[in-house]
Amino acid sequence: MPIRIPSKLPAFDVLQTEGVNVMSQRDADRQDIRPLRIGLLNLMPLKIQTETQFARLIGATPLQIELTLIRMTEHSSRHTAPEHMEAFYQSFQDVKDQKFDGLIITGAPIEHLPFSEVTYWDELKEVMDWTQTNVHSTFGVCWGGMAMINYFHGVEKHILDHKVFGCHRCQVTDPSSRFLTGFSDDLVIPVSRWTENRADEIRAAGLNILIDSESSGPCLVEDVDHRALYIFNHFEYDKGTLKQEYDRDVANDTPINVPMNYYPDDDPSREPLNKWRSHAHLLYGNWINQIYQTTPFDMNKIGNYPMRVFFWAIAICLAVALIIWTVSSLKQARWARSHPATGQFVTVDGKKLHYIKIGNGPPLIVLHGAGGNLRDFTFSLTEKLADDYTIYAFDRPAHGHSDTFDPAGETLAEQARIITSAAQTLDINNATVMGYSFGGTVAMNMALDHPNFVDAMLLIAAPIHTWPDDWVSATYRIAALPTIGPAIMHTAFAVLPDSYFRNSYASVFTPQTPPHGFLDHVGVGLTVDPNRFVVNARQILPMASQIKSMIPRYDTLTMPIEIIHGTADKSVSSQYHTADFMAMQSRPNATATYIDDMGHGIHQLAQDEIIAALKRLSK
Repeated sequence: MPIRIPSKLPAFDVLQTEGVNVMSQRDADRQDIRPLRIGLLNLMPLKIQTETQFARLIGATPLQIELTLIRMTEHSSRHTAPEHMEAFYQSFQDVKDQKFDGLIITGAPIEHLPFSEVTYWDELKEVMDWTQTNVHSTFGVCWGGMAMINYFHGVEKHILDHKVFGCHRCQVTDPSSRFLTGFSDDLVIPVSRWTENRADEIRAAGLNILIDSESSGPCLVEDVDHRALYIFNHFEYDKGTLKQEYDRDVANDTPINVPMNYYPDDDPSREPLNKWRSHAHLLYGNWINQIYQTTPFDMNKIGNYPMRVFFWAIAICLAVALIIWTVSSLKQARWARSHPATGQFVTVDGKKLHYIKIGNGPPLIVLHGAGGNLRDFTFSLTEKLADDYTIYAFDRPAHGHSDTFDPAGETLAEQARIITSAAQTLDINNATVMGYSFGGTVAMNMALDHPNFVDAMLLIAAPIHTWPDDWVSATYRIAALPTIGPAIMHTAFAVLPDSYFRNSYASVFTPQTPPHGFLDHVGVGLTVDPNRFVVNARQILPMASQIKSMIPRYDTLTMPIEIIHGTADKSVSSQYHTADFMAMQSRPNATATYIDDMGHGIHQLAQDEIIAALKRLSK
């Protein structure tokens, strides 16, 4: 099928002479076919030349094309006769209530200007927004493509120190693209510009580079979300276009290199060769073909995609969310079955707190760290202490098999109160409290808020002082976010293998490794259970500010305190916590033991020191 253009347009005669099928309006009206409406927003100074170049390419397909020439409303062309503009062009404001199957936005010789300084930039922004509601597919060429990728994605154009000029070799980087059907792996494209877009910035914007070049950078980019293609080079150029530019600059004494790979042997005296014509026709033919296959027959439906896409996106998201929730729930159930509750439950505030009771002797309350559970201690330590103490090891709120008391994250003071209340419900009126890591911070708050209950205290690798910038890992910050945090954690729990979580848990012991069998015993799945992990993160996030409010009260502590800390602990620094706590003032009631080169797994790897410290407290 031919391209439909006015018979008096100069391009009509030129294309007819070249053998391109063109059709007058009168002949087209006799056919009962809906032609594809393609708009050409012509920003080039040589309008007639540009019209012909693009009409040649889009008119070579077996489809009837109706070409509409569009100009910026308030911009006047200095190089094209007003009569021509009046006869064949419509302003954007005149066509903006119309629908188009496709739109080409050409380049413009204004590369040196920031986009905001272009006189018609505001209207061009209106055009680009308009393409999302009134155009099925848009093709931005050279500066036009740079303008679109900047407006939609913030990708900047960068000024070069020399003009990229000539026929540059390019490589197809996505041969599966429907726009590159029939393309060779390697091809030549005319280039004439002083600016570039950079591949890393394009990819960072989430866009796919279809054709790239080592010498001239990205050439063709697909923007699926905006139904657009951006080409930064000039497939539409005639054989003599680069020669015209070169001869013009030479005549004006403007410094210019001979366009590379254009003239035979790079000799400007010889006739240049067109090495890109076939690929030019392929690209624009493929573009027209894709428009034909995907555009609505009813043009009123063009631009009604956002809602349809929105509903499809919602449906897909819901389906994915259902799959993730199902997989996550199954994994949670599996972990719960493999590591069931082994103790008893005590009720506080209508919620259940899981605990075990082991041994004979004075009461010893044991509190695990962040993300842990009471199994941290039943692996071996409770057995070693059972002859000397009646051990009450608790799953802290939202950990192990205990209920969540506050989905927003129980404060240190709230946890201290809950543990103390649970112990008193069990007829424990006073006790020695041993806390590991975060559990040590809870123990410290118990001693401050309930001093008559805490007889003595053993703190193991516990955060009890300030640290630089109150730093908390990004994982915890993300997990603590409302809505998105749980979604991300459920997704991670569903898709990541068990080995990932085991390795993450094991890394806490660095530079040591966990004892053999510990990871199986403790139940890593209980630790990374997404619901519990989220609340754990919300407990951790405000911990620094809560500790700061505790520090002025440390001088009120009178009970014996033992602290054990590894000097190689990367999770809780012995310097920022234990050493700074001990250095605040004289601490006659506190003793600190440092274990050289020991990491955070001190509760498993330095149990002799823990037992010795408890014996000192019992004297």
